[in-house]
Amino acid sequence: MVMDLRGREAVQWTLLLVAFGVIIARLYLRLVLQRRRLLASDYFMCAGWCTAAASACFDIVFYKMGTMRKGVTLGLVGFEGIAQEASKFYKLYHFSDYPFHTTFYLSKAALLSVYLQVFPDFMVKRRRFLWAVITYVAASYTTTILFLSLVLAYMETLGLVGRRLLD
Repeated sequence: MVMDLRGREAVQWTLLLVAFGVIIARLYLRLVLQRRRLLASDYFMCAGWCTAAASACFDIVFYKMGTMRKGVTLGLVGFEGIAQEASKFYKLYHFSDYPFHTTFYLSKAALLSVYLQVFPDFMVKRRRFLWAVITYVAASYTTTILFLSLVLAYMETLGLVGRRLLD
């Protein structure tokens, strides 16, 4: 099955390529022209791009599986496949949430690390507020990942995942 790159996937990969170009330009400016070392925001930005690309790759896999066809719902109504393919889709769909959410939190981390560089040490109140926001974002990311991990484990314990796929 050949992937049609005229729709949403084309836009997604075009934006990823534009972001890649901007990241390469920033790294070139920092390393070659300014001859400075990379900052924490640069590492967060590169890691965020990698997780965004991983998240976009799941769309290709889902398209090839046939679950992103027009008329197929998340409950796989309209899906023309066997139970093993449906089981594989649900496992991959659950796993695709990890890079998806990690991308958002890494972009927040990149922005917050830039703010740490911008606010000087004498701005005590602003830096305290910034550290409170950093703590909140870190706790939110931890909660999100724990929720994603524990919900599936709980559903497997109850037998809900296997039963739903066989219905």
